[in-house]
Amino acid sequence: MMTPFHSQKQSLLNRRAFLEKTGWFAAGVTVLFSTGCSLVPTLPTLSDDPEEDAVSWIQALPNGKIRFFMGKAEMGQGILTGLTQIVAEEFNMPVEQIEVALPHTNQVNPIRMTVGSDSLQNLYLPLRQAAAQLKAGIVQLAAKEWNTVPSQIRWEADTLYWKSQNKPLVELLARYEKIEPVTQKVALKPAQSFQVMGKSTPRLDIPNKVNGSAQYTHDIHLPSMLYGKVVKSPVWEGKLVQANTQTAETAPGVIKVLTNLEESWVGLVAETPFELEQAVALLQLKWETPKTWEQSDIDALLSLEVLQQQGESPHQVLSTGDWESQWQKKNDAMFPVDLSFSTPFHAHAFMETQAGVAHVKKDKAEVWLGSQDPFFHQAKAAQLLGFDKDQVTVHPMLVGGGFGGKVYVHAAMEAVVLSQAVQRPVKVLWSREESMQYSYYRSPSQHRCQAAVNANGEILAWNHQFTSGRVIFSNLIDSKLAMWLTSFIKDPGSVRGSIPPYRLPHANIESWIQVLPVATGATRGLSAPINAFAIEVMMDALAYEIQMHPVAFRLKNLEANHVRLRKVLEALHRHVDSPKSRLKAGKLKHGKGFACGIYKEVTFVAVYAEVEVDLERKQIRVQKLVCAHDCGLIINPDAVQAQVEGNLIWGCSMALTENLTVQGGRMAADNFDQYAILTQQDAPDLEVLLINRPDLPPSGAGEAGIMPTPAAIANAVFDATQQRLTHLPLRI
Repeated sequence: MMTPFHSQKQSLLNRRAFLEKTGWFAAGVTVLFSTGCSLVPTLPTLSDDPEEDAVSWIQALPNGKIRFFMGKAEMGQGILTGLTQIVAEEFNMPVEQIEVALPHTNQVNPIRMTVGSDSLQNLYLPLRQAAAQLKAGIVQLAAKEWNTVPSQIRWEADTLYWKSQNKPLVELLARYEKIEPVTQKVALKPAQSFQVMGKSTPRLDIPNKVNGSAQYTHDIHLPSMLYGKVVKSPVWEGKLVQANTQTAETAPGVIKVLTNLEESWVGLVAETPFELEQAVALLQLKWETPKTWEQSDIDALLSLEVLQQQGESPHQVLSTGDWESQWQKKNDAMFPVDLSFSTPFHAHAFMETQAGVAHVKKDKAEVWLGSQDPFFHQAKAAQLLGFDKDQVTVHPMLVGGGFGGKVYVHAAMEAVVLSQAVQRPVKVLWSREESMQYSYYRSPSQHRCQAAVNANGEILAWNHQFTSGRVIFSNLIDSKLAMWLTSFIKDPGSVRGSIPPYRLPHANIESWIQVLPVATGATRGLSAPINAFAIEVMMDALAYEIQMHPVAFRLKNLEANHVRLRKVLEALHRHVDSPKSRLKAGKLKHGKGFACGIYKEVTFVAVYAEVEVDLERKQIRVQKLVCAHDCGLIINPDAVQAQVEGNLIWGCSMALTENLTVQGGRMAADNFDQYAILTQQDAPDLEVLLINRPDLPPSGAGEAGIMPTPAAIANAVFDATQQRLTHLPLRI
């Protein structure tokens, strides 16, 4: 997960170096397998080797505890607790006996960035195996002391037993300089013996967050630390053509002013945040802008009609049979539906704004930041400084919300550049307005869906065409490279979730990826929620055409291999037991809606929504959301429930309030008063039906629930009003 970069050449992190780097050499008892370090380009960290590296993340300590290197980013999703439960389970220990450490980038091998809800999924087996191998190594030592065989020894919590004798773990470990894991694979505990996994465990990170001792980047303060800011163009594509900085340079507390006309920014460093802001106000900057972008320009770029008229070739996502000939039949035996959809820009809206602290010296640098990918920032910082990667150490901090928006923390790289200029520690804190204007966003999208169904409820034809900006091939990588890639490769983020889980004998799905004038990238679930919005509203419309219950219609058309999604839908329907509601008299209309989906082919989810619509005031209120959720083995039920509830709230917010528009070459919103997130007073009642699968490994719970939620709400609004709303946010 996190990796040591010692040079541009491959190297081995030997045992002594590991102990010195982790600061535990004097502790004596450590486990490590040496592994090679691969070259990593200046791209987000996309791969790792947990099967090889996991054994170096776990140490047995002389105090009788187990120390676990937690190399994934804890950003409120609870993986610190879930991963610790995995380690504790194999040691037959309570989680309180596991000490968790966040390693810096020169302590462990590179670890894949924390995205896609895949931390538990990818590390479940490697961590269990690593813990089991170290445990077996400890048991072998005890067996040798007792002159018996390991199979005769019983391990409970912090004590080992043989016959009537026992050895406290702390006494055993204190007698050895080091303990090696066994090298062979070890049989893992069967699911029926689990005592820690599958049990709701209080979040290990919550107490420190509540008492204020938890450390975020904003909390870092180094001796002789300064404060910095990089002033950028107030509008997209603005070019700095003139900078008068003389008055700012002589302002009280100002240490340095840097001007970069080529990259169009001015950097300032001052003794205090107050003096910094005063100096920024004294800058006299002249900007030129080739074009002032408006929302209508963005809409035109994403127009399907315009792209087709221009002859732009789409990327083929799915093609089966001959959908067009089926669509053209238009006879009495088929019921066609033709709908257009659109979704807006979305902000990540994390509570912790971007921040970074850097201390650059002549031949080395340290960086503190809350990021989903410390190794990406290590490589980026080395590139900016002209250093080798092993000269840069990134210290990962707790992350105050990421949602895909902290894969790249620009503020930290600004701190690196400014610190190099002054050779002192520099902290850069983005304001809420900067985080809203200079981060990247979920791309807007436009869709057209055409589908036909027969009276028996069988889908005859399906055509889904859509456009969006870049998601995976985003501005996180070199812009020219991204443009080149999207010219002939479909962006995997933009097409995520665009293939329905239904039988489609005659189908066409294709996408266009457009380069927008503003950075777009990964956001909660990538494009799965917006693609599911179009798909699941279409499914509801088709069911309505033949007057079939929307759940029955989905079940009838599900692919035969989607057994888990079928069970999720059936469980949800049994729980809510909701026949299709009828329109009620009066100004308040009530409706019920369903939607479902499969996230990344591993997590299965269905959502039921109840809404109340005030036609007179044109208001939609979501009264209740129920989610049935199958993410395989559930390690911490409380944490999974919290994740699903969070997704339901985000999905409700997407459906009703979130809307970023472009005005005057920038986002029209600067803060939460202009970019509305669902508030507590508007939050619906929530119910979560967790379907545990102890026979399967865990899969992601962090993003799946958001996928069908906007569609379920839109379908409930139609049930209430007979208005088919196809544009987010929903408006009556």
